[in-house]
Amino acid sequence: MEEMRYTISDAAKMVNVESHVLRYWEDELDLVIPRNEMGHRYYTEKEIQVFKRIRALKDKGFQLKAIKSVLETIGEETGDDTNIITLEQVRPKYADEPSEENTAEKEIMKAPVTAEKTEDVPAVSASEKMSHFKYIMDSIVAHALQENNLTLEEEITEQVAERVLREMDEMMKARENRDEARFKRLDETIRNHQKGYREAAATKLPPYTPTKMNKRKRFRWFRH
Repeated sequence: MEEMRYTISDAAKMVNVESHVLRYWEDELDLVIPRNEMGHRYYTEKEIQVFKRIRALKDKGFQLKAIKSVLETIGEETGDDTNIITLEQVRPKYADEPSEENTAEKEIMKAPVTAEKTEDVPAVSASEKMSHFKYIMDSIVAHALQENNLTLEEEITEQVAERVLREMDEMMKARENRDEARFKRLDETIRNHQKGYREAAATKLPPYTPTKMNKRKRFRWFRH
């Protein structure tokens, strides 16, 4: 019987996550996904079961780094590439380590135990625990610094924008004042020129002298 093949969209719906989440898990966990003749991904029940187990572990607070380490350990010890993992395989190695994904040890211990037999995972040494703890703390600090930098960048951008707007407003007001003063001086200059023209015209008018007609009228008047 030919196995059922699913697209990434169908597989994502069956696991109840987004398609990009499956791709992210594939990249982070180095999962080998089969491809068809066209080179496109396809998923069988085996891959879907793997993703469901990963989803269950993520919901319980386990990190992808821990899940990946167990996947590699199981592959080396059993030679099986099914990548089917359970909480029992992950818990002995990482249950005592702090997690950056909101989880608590009490919730992990309440996880259901499967009947599947697994080989014992070697205990983690103190140095390995310290190294993993340092890795988590570095990640937390880096994330906090990144958020702080983003907040600081937003504040600086807002302050710069306010300052630019304020300076532009002051420049516009200064320009308006300069234009107003220039037009006022221009108006005064025009008025002064007009006044000067009127005064000059008044000084150039000839004095009043009687005309010949007026002289004849006056002469006739005296004769009468």
